[in-house]
Amino acid sequence: MEQLTEETGLTQKIDNKRRMALAAIHMAIKDLNMTETKYRNMLLLHFGVHTATMLPTDKLYDVISYLSVEHDWYPKNGTFLKAQVIGRNIDLLKKRIIDMNNYIPGGEKRVLALCRKFCGTDRVEWCNSLRKLKQLLAVLGNIYLKEVDMKRFKKD
Repeated sequence: MEQLTEETGLTQKIDNKRRMALAAIHMAIKDLNMTETKYRNMLLLHFGVHTATMLPTDKLYDVISYLSVEHDWYPKNGTFLKAQVIGRNIDLLKKRIIDMNNYIPGGEKRVLALCRKFCGTDRVEWCNSLRKLKQLLAVLGNIYLKEVDMKRFKKD
């Protein structure tokens, strides 16, 4: 029988995290009724691989975050995994909101004003509420559709 050392214990922890992440991805695919083709296309388009097993463990959490943000899916069990996904989602939403500076009229000033209104903070980076960040991103998306996309549509 193999004697557990600090090194092998660490390897086992990493393997368990990886297995948990892969299991969560496969649960999401099943829960979302995603076809194999759609799943593989999503992996190829957003992560550059054909199968999730090709990704390192930290990228597997990015896949889970993507599925939860884009499809509003969260792991049913495993509070540790759910907490990690929510933390990554918050970071992803902050990045998307900050990126909207380049796409809406008024740019950064408008985003910061809306951030004050929805999050109660002076900077997007300071907001840690998933719900408030989702609301803010939805508002910014509506602004983009009404003010930017419609102008482009009318010109064509």
